[in-house]
Amino acid sequence: MKNLVQKAKSISVKLPKIKISYKNSKSHDFGDVNIKKSGSGEDFWDFEKYNVGDSIKKIDWKKSSKQGELFIKNNESENTNNIWFYVSKSGSMNYKNSKNVETKLERATLIGLIFLDVLLKSGEKVGIIGSELGLKKGHKNYIAMASELIKRNKSQDNRIRKNDIVFFISDFLENTEKIKTKLFNLSQTKFNGFLVQILDSSEINFPFEGRNRFFDPISGLHKLFNKSENMKIIYKKKFKEHQEKLKVLCSKFGWKFVSNRTNESYESIIAKLYRIF
Repeated sequence: MKNLVQKAKSISVKLPKIKISYKNSKSHDFGDVNIKKSGSGEDFWDFEKYNVGDSIKKIDWKKSSKQGELFIKNNESENTNNIWFYVSKSGSMNYKNSKNVETKLERATLIGLIFLDVLLKSGEKVGIIGSELGLKKGHKNYIAMASELIKRNKSQDNRIRKNDIVFFISDFLENTEKIKTKLFNLSQTKFNGFLVQILDSSEINFPFEGRNRFFDPISGLHKLFNKSENMKIIYKKKFKEHQEKLKVLCSKFGWKFVSNRTNESYESIIAKLYRIF
């Protein structure tokens, strides 16, 4: 952990503070969403289910008695954009095709640590999905939060509120329907998503030739090709189709999508993310 944190901080210390303003925050096609913007911060905004840690004073007892479960009432001024991080630790994230580059998991973790540091220094309220620490604010919480980001692998959190922002860092190489289901299962409510895709360059270019055995770490299946180069055109076509489906998925639900390769500089992904904030 120490080396990861030190490397992340050597990069983040050079970066300016940021204030995330999520644009294009639509209803995400989850169904009609009626939002009343009062402007004063005092008028009623919306209902949501009570979660452990919510103030008891905010419980709407009339609504709760009708529904048979506890609901709280939020005001506009309380509908802030908390920021959540999730780094996928699936088997495919341990892949690298060259000893000269990081694994996808190492790259994803470092990107998460870099922006966790920047956001905490910027005064944002940040949480790690699945962590018991909850939302934290202020740079003094960085080490504890960094530790949670590195070790947590739970991909669901009922503390994510409507319109919160979720950074989901993964290779996103699963079937797009599975990705869609996984993202929907993150939270019981609607959220704004930043999908950061980490890939090894070989997964894009397919540089393999001759006899090679390919292994799927998720399904456990092996496949042997005597002339791997014969699969290049087919593979690249399938990969392109997959990437297009990912972009369509993100566009449909108003999520931001960026991609990064493990042989690229960290500056390249940092620049992409700063441009869309």
